[in-house]
Amino acid sequence: MSAAARNGNSRHGVPVRLDRLQKAYEGTLVVEDLSLSVEAGAFLTLLGPSGSGKTTTLMMIAGFVPNSGGEIYIDERPVGRVPPERRELGMVFQSYALFPHMTVGENIGFPLRMRRRPRAEIGRKVAAALEMVKLPGYEERMPRQLSGGQQQRVALARAIVFEPRVLLMDEPLGSLDKKLREHMQAEIKRIQKELDMTVIYVTHDQQEALSMSDQIAVMHNGRIQQVGPPAELYDEPVSTFVADFVGESNFVSGTATAIENDGTVEVRHQSGRIFRAHGHAAVTPGMPVVASIRPERLVLVSAADPGNGFNLWTGRIGEIVFLGDAVRYRILFGEVALTVKTQDREIGAQARIGDEIGVRWRPAHTALLDDPSAL
Repeated sequence: MSAAARNGNSRHGVPVRLDRLQKAYEGTLVVEDLSLSVEAGAFLTLLGPSGSGKTTTLMMIAGFVPNSGGEIYIDERPVGRVPPERRELGMVFQSYALFPHMTVGENIGFPLRMRRRPRAEIGRKVAAALEMVKLPGYEERMPRQLSGGQQQRVALARAIVFEPRVLLMDEPLGSLDKKLREHMQAEIKRIQKELDMTVIYVTHDQQEALSMSDQIAVMHNGRIQQVGPPAELYDEPVSTFVADFVGESNFVSGTATAIENDGTVEVRHQSGRIFRAHGHAAVTPGMPVVASIRPERLVLVSAADPGNGFNLWTGRIGEIVFLGDAVRYRILFGEVALTVKTQDREIGAQARIGDEIGVRWRPAHTALLDDPSAL
């Protein structure tokens, strides 16, 4: 049972809503008409490349950057003109931002001292926060005596010690190595669930977003491209940008030639090759389309005995790359190339570059996108 549940609260966190939020610098919009809703207790990630507007959006929610238009609602209360210190939001930065002259305990207790909490309460809550981040007994250490991962835990403890309504995190794991990043991802998610806290998290790391989030908002050029659960964004991207940024993808363009009764679309590539794709409401026969196929959805089969099926192409191996837990193949079909990623090494055990090989995939694993002109 979570701490919130034990205290009789169904949610510790509160909802956040952005309504046509804008930010302009010298007349140039860097965040444009951004609308987004985050449920109480949810973990939402703003995901996008550098310059997409995700950090600017987070800073507007925090109150550190004034919005140029639109409104921010926290627990359905407009806060666009409320100063940062009155929004009661926790904040964790990539740089940790610990005070070097203060002990760990003093760093964590700082938000409580600013709120003039009694000394006994501060001591109790600092100790509880250290327990939460698994650093009990570290009160008297200095930041310079801690590893990067420990400093990040202290920064997290400082952000949650005063029980904020919403926790904002800006690339908090960017300076950690891979193993420590993965460990801290699990710890942050554990703490978020235990406290039933609303979290808005910023990252450019797709795997981090996929593994931690309840919802992901993919941003590009100051706009949200798609919002949804991780599996939905991965399996059903709506655009080439989302398909390309969230995971790895193969893109195949062609012309829709027929729509079947179940909505499956038959597509002809300019080479004459045919494949079937998951239905798309906007597609009609004769329309140019582009399909996205994830490399791990493709299956290698023997060219000598490939079997039957619509999505079955035969080509030649152009590249083989060993990845440790998988093998990546680049299969060439004339002017088209598909990347296949598989953990099944039997079919490729004797394969060599230049060998003929078959590739099969399901129509349900072939997503038609909204922007065929993007390729």
